[in-house]
Amino acid sequence: MIRPLLIVLVVAGSLLLFLWWFLRTPPEQIARALRRTVVALIAVIIVALAVSGRLHWIFAFFGALLPFFRQLLRLVQVIPLPLLQRLFGTIGAARSAAGTSASGRTSRVTTRHLSMELDHDSGRMDGVVLDGEFGGRRLSDLTMSELERLRAQCRADAQSSAVLEAYLDRMHPNWRESADVHAESPRDARPEGKMSEAQALEILGLKAGATREEIIAAHRRLIQKFHPDHGGSDYLAAEINRAKDRLLDGK
Repeated sequence: MIRPLLIVLVVAGSLLLFLWWFLRTPPEQIARALRRTVVALIAVIIVALAVSGRLHWIFAFFGALLPFFRQLLRLVQVIPLPLLQRLFGTIGAARSAAGTSASGRTSRVTTRHLSMELDHDSGRMDGVVLDGEFGGRRLSDLTMSELERLRAQCRADAQSSAVLEAYLDRMHPNWRESADVHAESPRDARPEGKMSEAQALEILGLKAGATREEIIAAHRRLIQKFHPDHGGSDYLAAEINRAKDRLLDGK
């Protein structure tokens, strides 16, 4: 009775750990880890079949697929190459219209001390320090002790503190375990002043003349990645919402 219960607990704990990792890890790291896992799993299966003397099953499987591949090759020879090119060109255009053309877009949120970059595809954050001891340096180049000193220097500006903590939460998920969070976290990081159209475009990663559909799509894409429930912050979410409202005003 104890052994089955132990197995259930181990499986449940493993699933919870995987879910925690999945929710806090940037998408590109998840894809890379899954690719490596699949390759390793295939290698283990091949080795296991070879050791057990059942490797011939794989050859039998591919042998069964051989007639299918032959028919596929004949079909490709019958279809003219220009027709295939037009077909794939149409598919590519359809994917671009669906929003995949947003690949490579970045947004920027600027505060008194930081200029933070938000990558739309991966959800990765990085930024440049604008002044002080670390002026001109990128956050990704700073050590954890330097990031803690920068956090202390940004403490007087609630907006800079909020953006820096959002970066730390996403790129260094365990930083709060050793930091005096309760004593130093910003209490009131509310956006201030009227946002210009240029600032709104910069935050949503859009160009001047963006359509209503493009604005809504960019807002939806960003708010999904940088909402407080997904590793973002109240300040970032508020800025993203303000940028959408500013650009949709009058459209």
